[in-house]
Amino acid sequence: MAHDVFISYSKKDKAVADAICARLEQDGVRCWYAPRDIAPGADWAASIIEAIEKTKIMVLVFTDFANASRQVLREINNAVRCGVVIVPFRLTRSEPSKGMRYYLSTVHWLDAMDAPLENSILQLSRKVCSVMSGVEMDAEQNAPAQAVSVSTPPPAGEAPAAAPPVGKTGEGGDKYKRLFYALAALVVVAAGVFFAVRASGGRTESSAPVEPAAVTAAPIVTEEKETAAAQETPAPAPAQQEKSAAPDAAETAAPTAQAEEVPADGDDGAPEDNYLYAVSEHAVKLQKYFGEERAIVRVPATVEGKPVTTIDEKCFEDRSEIEQVILPDTVSTIEYRAFYGCSSLREINFPESMRKIGGWAFAHTGLDNVVFPDGLQQLGYGAFYSCAHLESVVLPEAVDKLGENTFRLCPRLKRVTISAPEQEIHIQAFDHDSDVVLVAVKGSYAEKYARAVGLSFEALGTG
Repeated sequence: MAHDVFISYSKKDKAVADAICARLEQDGVRCWYAPRDIAPGADWAASIIEAIEKTKIMVLVFTDFANASRQVLREINNAVRCGVVIVPFRLTRSEPSKGMRYYLSTVHWLDAMDAPLENSILQLSRKVCSVMSGVEMDAEQNAPAQAVSVSTPPPAGEAPAAAPPVGKTGEGGDKYKRLFYALAALVVVAAGVFFAVRASGGRTESSAPVEPAAVTAAPIVTEEKETAAAQETPAPAPAQQEKSAAPDAAETAAPTAQAEEVPADGDDGAPEDNYLYAVSEHAVKLQKYFGEERAIVRVPATVEGKPVTTIDEKCFEDRSEIEQVILPDTVSTIEYRAFYGCSSLREINFPESMRKIGGWAFAHTGLDNVVFPDGLQQLGYGAFYSCAHLESVVLPEAVDKLGENTFRLCPRLKRVTISAPEQEIHIQAFDHDSDVVLVAVKGSYAEKYARAVGLSFEALGTG
């Protein structure tokens, strides 16, 4: 079969490969990937080599499984030998193995960890189509060639890239000479005023001659500097005018501006010292934690007298020094990637007020055991993806759905208790070849799911 793209992946990531293939073929890109395109009775290895030799692009589904796969490495080796363009689709923060780095150290990587998988696959399809049409994968790679050096003559009809340096002859040099002479004159005038004041015996009227010196400073701000000064001087005015002219709008916008400029309590009893935050009419959203490195973080219960209810997107992202987070009983929402990449985070309490945990919120963290409150209603896709230390999870009955990648790449996960009999489980919520045991009511959806994907099942109350 004629094809444009060869998809290289670990068999443990087949669901991702299926989704990529479906998207590419929907966009008119012909794909080849095993085992779908290996003819019955054909030699497996020979079919793969032949497919690589005939392809234009190889899409590499880079995960921890692919990183450790000798088969994937062999496919990359053959792609490099054949001059095939390789597009790595990265789904893990793990560093590539030495073998991978040997082949891929100069290749542009497409990170798929920062957005929902569907959006990342759509972006991948666009990249592949761009490569097929001869467009560079990354426009930024061309940026240095377009930059104009100061020492390089600009294209005809364009102004020089930079003003002549001080001391250079010509119009630019004359301008700076005039500025130098003005400064020298100012110094002479100031010196004259100083000695005149000394000679007059220090009369109070001597302050009057000083004023011209202050006034004469204005001509120093010439041409370009005058424009810059005009832009800098009135900068605070719009905020002040907005506040005075429309107090209601100012009150709404004030919390964000204040969060950026005014220190707020921190995590040791002054809850505003270490956060950017936004204040609404009844609640506070913590937007970014910028406190000093510390192992334990106590999230404030109130800011400006209002309850903290939301940990916003990426609030604690990649703070690898944090080992424990203590949440107050006011927090109800943890948004997308709020604690993503907190690799040392081993402990967090979920208060009874908790209702929502967003997508990828705790991906790549060090949590080991998780117990949610009964009131939790929503658990986002990939919420605990690649939690290498996670061992057990207890899900409340109010959570009626487990999304894609929720507990994938959790190699130590042994036991997940599912309280809701009809809780829907995405086909890729767990790794199918893992040792996890699903504990649920006999006859529940969880039991059917476990049987379908090959996981162990234990009836609730019998273990």
